[in-house]
Amino acid sequence: MKTKKVIVLFAFMLLMACEENFEDNEPDLINQEVLKVQTWYESSMDRTFVQKSGKALFGQKEEVKTPDWEKAIVTDVKGKSFVNLPVRFSNGGLVTSEKANEPLTENGVPVFRSFLISPNGDGYSLAVINVIPDNPDLIRSENGFVGYFELIENGFSGRMIYTDWSGNFGGGHVFKDGKPVSIIDDLSMEADGEDDGSIAFAANDGGNIDPGGCVTQILTVYERYCYNDFGFVECTEWEPIGTYSWMECDIEYLEEGSGNGGPDGGDIDIYSFIDNPCDWMTALKDSVTGFQGRLKYLKDHVDWTVEEGYYYNSNQGNGGFIFNYILGLPSQHSIGFGIPAGDKIDGFMHSHFAGGLPVFSPADLIAFYQVFQDGLVRDINTYSMQVITNQGTVYSLLVDDVTKFSNFGSNSLISESALSLLFSVYGISELESVGQNEKGLLQLFNLNGGSGLKLFRGDTTNFNNWTPLKLNSNNNVVNDGCN
Repeated sequence: MKTKKVIVLFAFMLLMACEENFEDNEPDLINQEVLKVQTWYESSMDRTFVQKSGKALFGQKEEVKTPDWEKAIVTDVKGKSFVNLPVRFSNGGLVTSEKANEPLTENGVPVFRSFLISPNGDGYSLAVINVIPDNPDLIRSENGFVGYFELIENGFSGRMIYTDWSGNFGGGHVFKDGKPVSIIDDLSMEADGEDDGSIAFAANDGGNIDPGGCVTQILTVYERYCYNDFGFVECTEWEPIGTYSWMECDIEYLEEGSGNGGPDGGDIDIYSFIDNPCDWMTALKDSVTGFQGRLKYLKDHVDWTVEEGYYYNSNQGNGGFIFNYILGLPSQHSIGFGIPAGDKIDGFMHSHFAGGLPVFSPADLIAFYQVFQDGLVRDINTYSMQVITNQGTVYSLLVDDVTKFSNFGSNSLISESALSLLFSVYGISELESVGQNEKGLLQLFNLNGGSGLKLFRGDTTNFNNWTPLKLNSNNNVVNDGCN
């Protein structure tokens, strides 16, 4: 079926890799961008290995990190340049052949690690992409490095584990044909990280599945680094960086297990009595829709360094939704999705991790308006957007007045830079308190006669209580009340 890609972006208007054809820059532009990033890296990055409290480590504490800037790939994503380059993490001795990959034990898997660096305000953000491919031969190229975006576009199958520069675990996914199919969570190093040969590769593959649809993996991970030395390819010895265990939880199983349809198999239509935003939030609270389950899933992963989310459609009036999982880029406050031609949606939800706003961002609001403007909303009375953040907040946004929303959107939800300036004027910032962010957002919604939007604050305990918010005459945030 022919699909029209309708790009919907949150945060900084970036698009996840599997939804866009990326363009590599011209050589001169590549050199300039790489030089800027290299200058930042060498002057700004802390050379010490720091473990964050409560975070698992992936890698050795004493590893030496040597970026290979000559192999850097610069990729444009919606006008933003990403620099991706391989990194040597170990100090193994040299061998003479690139094909000397046999030293891996039968219980070992290879990992290929790289930096993914992109602009972030006045500086840059850095994520380490740890790639464990199903077929290592498929990730080779002429210069010995295949970047993150090319892997996804080429239908990568295998595992990717995301960390920061110091190796602090920030999430991970299992990919099949370029699409995320499982999440990786609860990573830990086994014993002292040494492989005693007693753990077989894929020992638990399909054999230790818990009631949540998850499988335990215990793998010894090896790495090496190859480079071209005057026409001869030389490589370090394969070195174990540790034996790790983690859980791989199937996304489709999690979605099915989170509830679809109304009570008793979805035999009611929750849309039949929707007249206003309050009715809608009551319907979500009182119906077994799968809505709370998805929010709980996102809540459980707000400590990751990648945004996740869902866009959702009505389950044909059967009291529930069809949820579609979406994934952002590691270390980027961004996420996106495509809507198939002929489809319309009821809304979307996503997460903000550390460094993101505790409320909706400028690009979130622009995306909310863009879907409406493009005629992709199934029913404006039930159209909604949710965000859950690492600051312990969750919000839902709905349309209370279509005319006002249309006018507000055409005037204020067009330019991200202009909207970001308004956010600054009203004190909406990750540096301000949650209360100030709520107040500022509501002040923005009152601009020029009102936005036609209704903001709800949720209870993150079970997502059953949603409080509509407004500003009183003293500019304080109060309960707007539902009749």
